[in-house]
Amino acid sequence: MPRHITAAAARYKTTKIGNTKKPDTSWQAEAWKFFAEVPEVRFAGTWIGSAMSGATLFAGRRAPDGTIKRAPDNHPAQEIVRQIAGGPDGQSALLGDFGPHLTVAGEGWIVIRPMPDKAGGSTADDYD
Repeated sequence: MPRHITAAAARYKTTKIGNTKKPDTSWQAEAWKFFAEVPEVRFAGTWIGSAMSGATLFAGRRAPDGTIKRAPDNHPAQEIVRQIAGGPDGQSALLGDFGPHLTVAGEGWIVIRPMPDKAGGSTADDYD
């Protein structure tokens, strides 16, 4: 029986106009240096991380009125969310570690990849 997954994503496109230069990200290296050396900066980053670690991840759908409707507990999307980072404790650590990235560098990526099944394949039948 195939497993189905529904996910949200955004496609980022870059358009070359003439000689487009790569953005200068040297300020981020400087910001991380401050994070390592200045206690107040480190405190701010870890404080945001601590606040984020209290969040609860769940699968849901945005209703037409803008509210988020939580998926039922037996929905396959809820099971996928429950598996992210090994469950609630791992999710808390993941979000807590992500806080300083948003505070210091102003950006970051969290990539959730399917875990291989025991036969060596993916738990997802199709990546399309």
